[in-house]
Amino acid sequence: MELFIDKNKARKQIRKLYLIDSLGGLMIGGAAWVALLAARGFSTVEIGFAESIFHVASMIFEIPSGALADVFGRKR
Repeated sequence: MELFIDKNKARKQIRKLYLIDSLGGLMIGGAAWVALLAARGFSTVEIGFAESIFHVASMIFEIPSGALADVFGRKR
């Protein structure tokens, strides 16, 4: 059985994937909550501190939970 690949269709799909990846890199959600904090009167230092807490908490809780999921999530 011969595998048929339509090159034009593949190119269109690759362009769409690049577009989706580029838009996802903008992280609109992260910018929205920073804008919300700024609108509520938080200073740049306070917003930076809140961002730091968020990222540190993400590292502390997501990395171990991912490791546990790798160990206990395997099929036997």
